[in-house]
Amino acid sequence: MKLLYNSKFLGHSCNAGHPESPERLKFFQSEEETRLINGEQYLELCHSRQYISLVKEYCKKQLWLSQDTYTCADSFETACYAVSAAVQASESNAFALVRPPGHHAGIASGEGFCIFNNIAIAVKRLLQKGQRVFVFDFDLHHGNGTQEILEKEPNAFYFSTHQAGIYPGTGMDSGKNFTNIPLNAGCRDVEYVRLLEKKLSPALKAFKPDVVALSAGFDSYYKDFSAKGFLGSGKESELSKEDFTAKAQASALGFSLTKRSFEKIKELVTPYNHFAVLEGGYNPESIREGVNVFLE
Repeated sequence: MKLLYNSKFLGHSCNAGHPESPERLKFFQSEEETRLINGEQYLELCHSRQYISLVKEYCKKQLWLSQDTYTCADSFETACYAVSAAVQASESNAFALVRPPGHHAGIASGEGFCIFNNIAIAVKRLLQKGQRVFVFDFDLHHGNGTQEILEKEPNAFYFSTHQAGIYPGTGMDSGKNFTNIPLNAGCRDVEYVRLLEKKLSPALKAFKPDVVALSAGFDSYYKDFSAKGFLGSGKESELSKEDFTAKAQASALGFSLTKRSFEKIKELVTPYNHFAVLEGGYNPESIREGVNVFLE
């Protein structure tokens, strides 16, 4: 896979010690920049006009969209470029290294650090072209927004592995067009790789996708303390970075996956046309090491 990166993704930022910051991409800031267009034209594929207008207004006023999702003057433009990168990645089997992330953004809501649902918009574009698309979301948190947007699409299938009992508190059941596999904190490679072999591989074969879309969250990596202590707390702007780190580390274990699990994912999707879009991962080393597995 080739990497799609642009310094536009650094424009979304705040000064509240927030974990979803430009720092996440620091190891990739010397990469060659991909030429992108502003993706505002794609937003209505997944989001209501009212919500899009609301985001524009909130960004102008630099208001928080939710208890955990900030905006700044550049957030709308940055989020539109992230959407554009996801669409471009879907057309070129690439990895879109974007921020802000997207999988918690629903039809008319932004939350969980997410403004627009990058991967769902890219998937909708593929569906318009008659493609069957299998979405595998391996972020530590359930992609409630992606499921909401895609669950009634007959030619899309959403498959998520995530930690049970943490934000956003969804993803405990499965349905016709989606499979959710909540896992206990502390999940390690042996358990996770076995699950991929027993659950993901058969699901891919049964659905027979034209394209596999990876919602790539690296907050499940063993080096990542994740953002479980931050998401939805309602006191984000009051926390220093040091306080946040202590809170997050004390709040829950997360998973303890290594590159072995990501290598297994890569192995299983390689037979298919596939692309990836960055979701979570709040230690820059987690993102660097996880992303590089898919670029090798």
